[in-house]
Amino acid sequence: MQPGDALLDLGLDSLSQLTLLSELRGRLEMSIPAEPIDGLTTLGELAELLDEANVFDLSPAI
Repeated sequence: MQPGDALLDLGLDSLSQLTLLSELRGRLEMSIPAEPIDGLTTLGELAELLDEANVFDLSPAI
């Protein structure tokens, strides 16, 4: 998986995307808005969204 991979590229249909959001919300105990996330959302964009929520540091590996 690469940061540029879209959720659809990973085989996540709309129901799977909602499941992913639900799991992230529950496990991280935070509110993640569903509006900016769709099948074209990349893993990098999802990481930025989580980073902006100050959940954990997603610094690139060196």
